[in-house]
Amino acid sequence: MNYNGFHDTCEFIDSWAATVFSVSYEMIVIDNGSTANEAALLQKTYPFIQAVRSERNLGFAGGNNLGINLAKGKYLFLLNNDVCMVKDAIPLLIKRLLSSDKIAGVSPLIRDYAEPHAIQFAGYTQLSPITLRNRAIGKGKINKGHYPAQKTPYLHGAAMLLKKNNRQA
Repeated sequence: MNYNGFHDTCEFIDSWAATVFSVSYEMIVIDNGSTANEAALLQKTYPFIQAVRSERNLGFAGGNNLGINLAKGKYLFLLNNDVCMVKDAIPLLIKRLLSSDKIAGVSPLIRDYAEPHAIQFAGYTQLSPITLRNRAIGKGKINKGHYPAQKTPYLHGAAMLLKKNNRQA
């Protein structure tokens, strides 16, 4: 999803194109009410994507729903435009997603953009029944590869892979 972030979106698309080789995909980029018609610029720059402009900002959920309704694939990978991909992330996420019928979605370990060795997300703790709060696991810590894939009660909105047939209308 793009909102007045043409350069971030270009950086994301470039990182995707440089790292995603082993899976077929369709890329739908929603221009969520940007001041300029960035969808037209993105479509011209990247003819392999489908850039769709919403005249008004539909919000995070509305923009994602617009893209979801256009998607034709078996999986939905909802991503913010300030994400950069790493090699082999997609096949690993799909493998985890398909490892159990009980898994509806997965999020990758997310590193901080400004400090790439620091973790932004490695899962969430359960919501406390007392404070109704939770915390991001690993946030701000150095990534030493010691956060294995684990069950998490919440996915991260910046990057989540879902089984399309599991979503509720």
